[in-house]
Amino acid sequence: MVSQENFDKLRIELSVKAKNELNFTLAASIIWLAIAYVWSNEHPLIDSYYFPFRR
Repeated sequence: MVSQENFDKLRIELSVKAKNELNFTLAASIIWLAIAYVWSNEHPLIDSYYFPFRR
């Protein structure tokens, strides 16, 4: 059987890992939303940076 001390250490370790994964998932979601916005925009932002005089 697992002692209470070992159980608490395991619980804390899993909590920290889950928190790190949540931060990674949130950051990836924000990045993909930004990419989707640029791709769905009728006049992409990149055109205005690379070709400022083209209209």
